[in-house]
Amino acid sequence: MNRLFQLLASATLILAASNGALAVDVDAGPIWNDGDAKQKCPAVCSGLEWNGNWKTTIPDKMSICSCDLPSSGGYFKLTTQFRERSNECLEGNQVNGSRNGASFMDRCQNVSGQSWKATSAGNGYFKLTTQFRESQNECLEGNQVGGSRNSAAFMDKCQNVSGQLWKVIPAGNGYFKLTTQFRERQNECLEGNQVNGSMNGAAFMDKCQNVSGQLWKLVK
Repeated sequence: MNRLFQLLASATLILAASNGALAVDVDAGPIWNDGDAKQKCPAVCSGLEWNGNWKTTIPDKMSICSCDLPSSGGYFKLTTQFRERSNECLEGNQVNGSRNGASFMDRCQNVSGQSWKATSAGNGYFKLTTQFRESQNECLEGNQVGGSRNSAAFMDKCQNVSGQLWKVIPAGNGYFKLTTQFRERQNECLEGNQVNGSMNGAAFMDKCQNVSGQLWKLVK
């Protein structure tokens, strides 16, 4: 399976911290018992790993399956609804790298800078690093509208700052928005840009809105 989030159109994505692992709760329709969950949840998780947990949210109408995100040693790519058909993915860069360390959109390819890892930070937040820079303890930091580097998200040393604490906002159809603890109250989200776009294709923070460049998807 290539895409982690080819889910039902009605799926609701909720990032949660469960026993230190990152999980997504996915709407599954009615589930009647554990046996029924064992039949339905692996398919509902659609390429993720069902972690064995489920619960009913609306009696006789809706239940959710809990599906683990790649976190412990698992990597994934990030693309947007805007650029997925053009086969473009988010690349992480490095501290003091080109583009002033800004993350940017590039052609999807098997390079370590496009292989992302999410690590739980508690309370529904997580940090993002890449296979390329995790050994150097570098994480993606989110910036702000009107901030330095033209508001571009950038790689910095991993530290306990709110700009490195990311959160998923469900957007439906397998997509989600990304914000940070630093900017969520200001309603700012990460926007993905494009190859050869403005700011050399750098991803940047902007007001959260219904635009395809802010609709992210995980790709395995």
